[in-house]
Amino acid sequence: MRVNETFTVDLAKLDITKRELSPLSSMPSGLLNRLNIDEAKDLFTYLLAGGDANHALYTETKSN
Repeated sequence: MRVNETFTVDLAKLDITKRELSPLSSMPSGLLNRLNIDEAKDLFTYLLAGGDANHALYTETKSN
């Protein structure tokens, strides 16, 4: 679990009693409001590709 850039806590799996999805997004609030249309498309492509630079989404022809 990363608390901040200089402090890391290691937990044993046996010490974890519950795991669940957060109802809050880890994406900063208002991020999309600052992106132009091409930047937003790039962000969504990256997310859909799972960060895989070799994903088919990057090799498909672009259409507007």
